[in-house]
Amino acid sequence: MAVDVCSCDDATGRHVMDALTTKAQTAINITILPYHEALELLTPPMISSSSFSMNDSEIKHCRGALVFDHINERQLTIYSSAVVLASGGLGQLFKRASAPNVCVGDGVMMAWQAGCRLANLEFVQFHPTGLALDDSSFLISEALRGEGGRLYCPQTGVRFMLDVDERAELAPRDIVARAIANQISSNGLGYVHLDISHLPAAFIQAHFPQIYQTLLALGIDMTTDPIPVAPTAHYSCGGVVTCANGLTDVAGLYAAGEVAYTGLHGANRLASNSLLECVVVGRNIAANLPRYLKKIGTLKELRGFRENG
Repeated sequence: MAVDVCSCDDATGRHVMDALTTKAQTAINITILPYHEALELLTPPMISSSSFSMNDSEIKHCRGALVFDHINERQLTIYSSAVVLASGGLGQLFKRASAPNVCVGDGVMMAWQAGCRLANLEFVQFHPTGLALDDSSFLISEALRGEGGRLYCPQTGVRFMLDVDERAELAPRDIVARAIANQISSNGLGYVHLDISHLPAAFIQAHFPQIYQTLLALGIDMTTDPIPVAPTAHYSCGGVVTCANGLTDVAGLYAAGEVAYTGLHGANRLASNSLLECVVVGRNIAANLPRYLKKIGTLKELRGFRENG
């Protein structure tokens, strides 16, 4: 079965985010609160009648979040009938990471404190080829290796992937990342070389314009020079346990994206299947939420919804 993956040069993620940001900013039913940080989820127990058991009355229900407003330096309580966690992963727990600075696992922490199960937190995927230059978190796309980029030991000039896997640089990213890490541990340099300079300069500039310009500004001409790279924490494959509809263990609390563990992907989470998971689960949450809001009138109906939702 043939599978097509859409892309836009070497900056697909930026174009996706630009489009989503524009949509969110122009939507009349979305209020964006920049520089507001969620601190804690509000999960009071549901109030039940005497006809329900003590276990029923202890069902938690997410009703909003405690938030800190960094602009006005004040703490706020935001109430809501339901909450969707889309806080990203925990990449910044590592020294070298591609994740934004805010991705420190706070969404996972808040969900755990609220009573949610977590799974597979040990499965943190490392991108094999992050730029190893100062404190840079810039990723050198795997498409470079797909187009013929080769990995070399800087000291010996040996193309080491030939001895690691029959697929060489085209092996899965976990195999490539481990091989690079082994090279780095033995060479003491903190990086290996990724070289694509054997391809025509015009081809490189046309296919990798963002990478070419970014590296050129840093003094590296990838059409003639090797690129220093090292494994970089890239994607959390575990997180808050949800079903395919994004529901967590806490009523009224949903999770989507890197903060969630849906079971819909494996340990080699890629750009294509992780984005697909976000879209599918996001749509499922949007379809599921109206049903949930209609069901929270009584505790009995809520319990049935959580078990069958």
